[in-house]
Amino acid sequence: MTLTLVTDYKENDALRASFNRLAQDTFGIDFEPWYRAGCWDESYQCLSFADGTEIVANVSATRLRLMLGGEARPAVQIGTVMTRPDYRGQGFARQLLEAVLDRYADGDGPCFLFANREVLGFYPKFGFRPVAESRFRLPAGALSGGSAAAASPAAGGLRRLSLSSPATMARLQNLLERRVPVSRTLGVTDGTGIALWHLMNGLADGLYELPGIDGFLVCGREGGGPVVYDLVCTRVEDLLPLLQAAADLLPGPLGLGFCPDRLGPLPAETLTRQDSMLFVRGPWVSADIPFAFPVTAQT
Repeated sequence: MTLTLVTDYKENDALRASFNRLAQDTFGIDFEPWYRAGCWDESYQCLSFADGTEIVANVSATRLRLMLGGEARPAVQIGTVMTRPDYRGQGFARQLLEAVLDRYADGDGPCFLFANREVLGFYPKFGFRPVAESRFRLPAGALSGGSAAAASPAAGGLRRLSLSSPATMARLQNLLERRVPVSRTLGVTDGTGIALWHLMNGLADGLYELPGIDGFLVCGREGGGPVVYDLVCTRVEDLLPLLQAAADLLPGPLGLGFCPDRLGPLPAETLTRQDSMLFVRGPWVSADIPFAFPVTAQT
């Protein structure tokens, strides 16, 4: 069997269509609307084996920057690991992962990925270790009173955003490109393309912009309770009024899917995902510090 290693082929209609078919068959996801919207940028690279014009195995790398322990670092996230059923068991995923690590890994920055529990024994062979995430809780009334309440917008200030508007899509992309990390422990920058994929796939109903503040919230529900999955803003001083507005909109204990270290210590619990465990290679958050990795930056 002779396969060809191909990469950077998003403009090749035949290869991209085959990649999309494999992603749909494997994960039930479709990258084509994301591509058509102009959101598939150079930060997301596929390394694939092709049999003719058919993509039969793939490992993707997303390059981004993390604020990690107060220091900005380049990082590589590995994702979309998939092999067509009739090509499995021949080591193609291993070869592609080795190629990705050789091509993109930076000794000064981490590599990481999210994987299901069925492959717990696979990634440690390449130097990855499992790392536990946390979900933070903002108790009801935690922001009431004081400067946060004074900075909070008038009732009804949060405005739901619709991705059906090209102007809104452009606005969100602009904010993502200019965002600053809201956390010193673990914050994300340069993740515009992947964030837009998530906003287009599953999180579109939970987008809110706060007039007068350069930012937006990504909200949802988890275990019956409200969660702010991510907070995108261009000034860190916008953090408190945005969360105050979210607490007003979503009453009750508010889950936070990002590190709220600028708010001081908050209750945290270990987050257990049955289908998405975090594996890390290289530098990361200290083991005794709870953290959360925003779902909007996961591949």
